[in-house]
Amino acid sequence: MAPQDLLGPPEIHTITTAAPVTTTKKTTNTTPFRPPAIRIRPRMGFTENKSATYLSTGNHCLDFFFHVVPDTPKEQLTKRLELLWNYNPLTTLKLICNLRGVRGTGKSNKEGFYTAALWLHENHPKTLACNVKAIADFGYFKERFSTEFLKVLMFEKLRRKIGER
Repeated sequence: MAPQDLLGPPEIHTITTAAPVTTTKKTTNTTPFRPPAIRIRPRMGFTENKSATYLSTGNHCLDFFFHVVPDTPKEQLTKRLELLWNYNPLTTLKLICNLRGVRGTGKSNKEGFYTAALWLHENHPKTLACNVKAIADFGYFKERFSTEFLKVLMFEKLRRKIGER
């Protein structure tokens, strides 16, 4: 379970007032449980055992949760993070914490968590800064968002700066 004190990105805490929306257009719906929107059928694929399966659930949160496993390539993980962040930033934070969760609270996926935290550092540094304590408390006790991880972040920055020259 993700920490209860995650703050989410600073952008979602700004107060905006929107004018109430009124519509007079009436739509007829033939089925009471399905909206009148066009349903797009998800793509089909095959499992390792050659059984038919859906490649996506249509929900980025579920796709991230079920498709990000310890051997997931970094490119695929970052692509899923981008899709998930655009879909729901706070849930993205919770699922990043779930990657590192140990003691039965998550997936214990250390490499996936570090990749996700590095992505968060590169793309949403304020969000990471606001949640460092909550994320550190969620991982393994010996790590505590250790100096090793911070060294990795700093090394990445230096490597990028050297590469730009």
